[in-house]
Amino acid sequence: MTRPRLALLLAALCGAVFTAYLVTHTGAQAVLAALQAAGWTTLVAVSLAHLLPTLLRGIGWRILFAGDVRVGWTGFTWARWLREAVDNVLPILPVSGVLAGTRILFVGGERRAGASAVVDLTAELLGQVAFGLLGLALLLTITPNDPRVAWAALGLGLITLGFLGFLAAQLGGLLRLLGRAIDWVWQRLGADAPSTRRESRGDIFHDHVQSFYRHRARFACSVVVHSVGWFASAMEAWLALWLMGNGLPVMPVLVIESLIFALRSVSFFVPWGVGIQESGYLVIGAMFGLSPDVALAVSLLKRGRDLALGIPVILAWQVSEGHGMLKRGAGKTLAELDSEPN
Repeated sequence: MTRPRLALLLAALCGAVFTAYLVTHTGAQAVLAALQAAGWTTLVAVSLAHLLPTLLRGIGWRILFAGDVRVGWTGFTWARWLREAVDNVLPILPVSGVLAGTRILFVGGERRAGASAVVDLTAELLGQVAFGLLGLALLLTITPNDPRVAWAALGLGLITLGFLGFLAAQLGGLLRLLGRAIDWVWQRLGADAPSTRRESRGDIFHDHVQSFYRHRARFACSVVVHSVGWFASAMEAWLALWLMGNGLPVMPVLVIESLIFALRSVSFFVPWGVGIQESGYLVIGAMFGLSPDVALAVSLLKRGRDLALGIPVILAWQVSEGHGMLKRGAGKTLAELDSEPN
C-alpha cells in the first residue's frame, strides 16, 4: 500500500473512531431513537431532495462551455452525479471524484474536460464562499454576542483567502508549471517525450483553463448557480429536521449548514469527512438548541443519503465502462480480421 493511501486510511480510521466515540458519549440508544423517528420516509425524502443540487451543479459545469460542446446537459449532470458519488463512497484520492466525472466528458468527446473540471471546481468553491459569507451574516444577526462567532468569522476568512488564492494561482500559470514538471519527469523516465511537441502538456492544459476564464460572464454565472446549489443542499437538513419533528427556522439551518460545508471543505484529506461532519453538527447545532442525538441523527441520515444515491450510480458507471471496453475490444478484433488476407 502506498503512503498516500495509507495516510487516507489512517485518517478515515481516526475519524470513524471519533464518530463512534461521539455516538457513545451522546448515547447510542438516543441516537438510534432519533433515527427511528426519522424512518425510511425521511431518508427517501432527503435523497430525492438532493437531486436538485446535483442538477444545479451539473448546470453550473455546463454553463462554462459555449454552444460547441459535444456533451449535453444530461451528460454534465450525470458526470456531476458520478463525481459526487465517488467522493462520497470511494474516496481513494481527494480528487478521485473529479477524475471520474471528467472521464464521462472525455468519453463524450470533450477534449477540454480536464480543464473544465478544474474551473468548475473553482466556481463551486467560490459559490461555497458566497454561501458561507451569507451564513456568517445570518449568524451575526442571530447571535452577535456569541464568542464562537469570532472563530467562525476567522475560519471563513481564511477559507475565502485560500479559495481566492487557488483562483489567482491558476490565472498566474501554476497549472502550466505543474504540467511542465510532470513532462520533465516523464521525459526522464523515457516515456512520451514532450520536447518533440510544439507545446508541452502543461502549456496546453493552461491554455484550456484560460479559455474558460476569458469568458468572465459565464464563469460568474457558474459561481451563482453553484451558490444556489449550496443553498438547496442546506434545505435538505431543514427538511430532515422538519420530518423528524425537530424543525428549526430556515435561517439557523442555513448557518449550521454553511459552517459545516466549510469544515468539510478544509478537511478534504479526511475520507468522507468522517468525524468532521458529526462534530460540526454537535457543536454548531448546539448554538441553536439542537440536541446532540438529533444532530448526530441528521449527520447519519446524510451518510445514508450518500450511499443510497452513490452506490447505484457507481455500479451503473462500472457496467457502462465495461460495456464500452467490450465494444472497443470487439471493434479492434473486427479491424484486425478485416486486414487479414482472404
